[in-house]
Amino acid sequence: MVKSKKLIDSFFNAILGIMESKEKLNNYNEFPIPDHDAGINAYLTLKPCLKLIEYREKDINEFIKKIEEKLEYSSAGNIGIILHLFIPEFLSLFTKGLLPEPESIKDFSVRMIERIKSVFTWAPEGTPVSLFSYLKEQPEVIFRENFSDIIAHKLNEWKNKLDLQKEKGVPDSGLYALCLFLEKFMKGLKTKEELSDIYEKLKHVEEEKENNMNIYEGDFPIFVDSSADITNELMDIYRVGIIPLQIIISSKRFREGFEINREEVYKEIKLMEKEITTSQPSKFDIEKAIKSLIDRSKEILIITISKGLSGTWNTVKSVADKIGKGKVTVFDLEFVSLALTLFAIRAREKLQKGQKFQDVVNHLIRIREKSFLFFTLRTFENIVKSGRISWAQGKIASFLKMRPIMTLEKGRDINRTGVAFGDKGVMKKIISILKNKLDPSIYYDFGIAHIEREDVVNFFKDKLHKNFKVRKLLVSSLSPVIAIHVGYGAYGIFAIPYYE
Repeated sequence: MVKSKKLIDSFFNAILGIMESKEKLNNYNEFPIPDHDAGINAYLTLKPCLKLIEYREKDINEFIKKIEEKLEYSSAGNIGIILHLFIPEFLSLFTKGLLPEPESIKDFSVRMIERIKSVFTWAPEGTPVSLFSYLKEQPEVIFRENFSDIIAHKLNEWKNKLDLQKEKGVPDSGLYALCLFLEKFMKGLKTKEELSDIYEKLKHVEEEKENNMNIYEGDFPIFVDSSADITNELMDIYRVGIIPLQIIISSKRFREGFEINREEVYKEIKLMEKEITTSQPSKFDIEKAIKSLIDRSKEILIITISKGLSGTWNTVKSVADKIGKGKVTVFDLEFVSLALTLFAIRAREKLQKGQKFQDVVNHLIRIREKSFLFFTLRTFENIVKSGRISWAQGKIASFLKMRPIMTLEKGRDINRTGVAFGDKGVMKKIISILKNKLDPSIYYDFGIAHIEREDVVNFFKDKLHKNFKVRKLLVSSLSPVIAIHVGYGAYGIFAIPYYE
């Protein structure tokens, strides 16, 4: 017989195990992108659950419902999505009074495989799919006394299923987190000792904050995520709302533009003394934006950073599909930064001219295929750390004092399109590349996004007007969520074609 108190104690014991393994999870985070924030995201996902410690004496089904509500809004990164999918239903297996039958574990595993594959476009073996495939075949294994040894052996085997994990010699971080949760949970369930000491270790975690967002009413609301670098003035003129991404500094979470400003983040990027990374928007913020307008709008357009670089599109799409009543279009821009702003402005202009909503979306798809981003870096440390280029590529470029000019293709591939030496050489090279790429017969909207590079702004303001048909030219400092990955001194040039 599993008593409610024992079940809840075991749950918090599993949470403690994951939180104490934060650094290991960060280190294991290689797939799909080695940005080493899995531990931080797991920590931030689970932290709000600690507010429910006071519910230990409540009905177990009510407790699980509240856990599900917390995870719905707090899931950070891919690992947060996986924990949200897994934990509530797993706990529910133990609420019938007796330990679940192997057949129940098997059915649960089948459902988890289906749910993971429905959420993630690619979920190969070596990820959490391997764990549930194993439990589907041997569901009784979690009840064995030597489960810890068995799962450690399997993790060693599963790490060879993914090239990135095999090379690093560690299992996938999401897979490891779930195995760790299972191990700690089952240990808590089997022990005859009291687990009251876990609450002493957990009770110090601080409260989360909630703040207002920028939301504009109308028949066709438009949102961008906060990587868009949009100014307050442009937001008001074109009625564009913001969904904030998250910045994580030393395990503390800040909503970009709401709880931390650019200057503070730039300072941290310069110093490089603290652990700093980024995460997709919280489901709470996404749901708040959609719910506030869904019944008063005809259609809602949300333009996001490329889904090849961030989990933002997937998270927004999952919320929109759940509560959007078929009225929300989540548009994967396949670009970043000022491109989001330029596309949002274009969409608003077309809507104001009376164009149909779907025609506007089709227009965005058309110009997306003809748009360009070229960017360069002053330092390679940040982009190597984020996993966007390899350590060897960064070292070679730094040693040769080369300044590669890079482009973003298909929304995910960062490719070199040219090389130059020195700041002036790079700027001239970008203009040369643009001359080869852009159609001289049409107008373009341009964007210059940078981190404290007024020399770059002055150069391109002059050269773009002299060499191209410029309809709009926007300039902005680079958003912190992008700056963290490209480093101090980076800048990018965007070119978006204009068609009637």
